[in-house]
Amino acid sequence: MVEGIAEPVVVLDEAKQTWPAIIRPDGECNVSLFDDQYAIGTYHKMTQINYQENAAKGYGDAKATKREAEMALIVYGARTAANQYDLAERLRDAIAGTRINGREVCSVTNVNFNRALVFAGEFGGIEFFLQPHVFLFRITYKITTALPECTNHKRQ
Repeated sequence: MVEGIAEPVVVLDEAKQTWPAIIRPDGECNVSLFDDQYAIGTYHKMTQINYQENAAKGYGDAKATKREAEMALIVYGARTAANQYDLAERLRDAIAGTRINGREVCSVTNVNFNRALVFAGEFGGIEFFLQPHVFLFRITYKITTALPECTNHKRQ
C-alpha cells in the first residue's frame, strides 16, 4: 500500500498528459489506476488550503486563524466488488465523522458519480478509457482546523 496525497504528474511526451500519482520521497511515482490486482482503490488529493483570521470578539479573546483544506477522495473499482452508491455513503459517513480533540473537523461538500467528468478532471489530455464494469466517483470534502496559538503571533 502506498500512502500519501496524489498530485497530477506530467508525462512528457507529445500529448502532455497528466496522471494522478503519489510521489514517494525518492522521487518515484506510484500511479493510481484501476487494475486487476485490487477490486477497489482510492486516493486523496488536496486542491488548496485557505486561511482566515478571526478577530478577537471581546476582552481576553485571542485572535485565531482557521485553516481549511479542500480535499477530494477519488474512488474506483469493479462493480462486482461493491455497489458504488452504498460505498460512497459509507465513505461519506466516515469522512464526516472525523474528529480531532472531540471536535468534528470534516464536512463532505459533494459526491460526483459522473465517470467521464471525474476521469477528465483526474487524467488531463487522455481519452476516456474506463470499461463499463469499472466505477469511478469523487467525494469532495473540507478539513477545518484552528492553527495553534503560537503560530498566530506575528513577529515584530
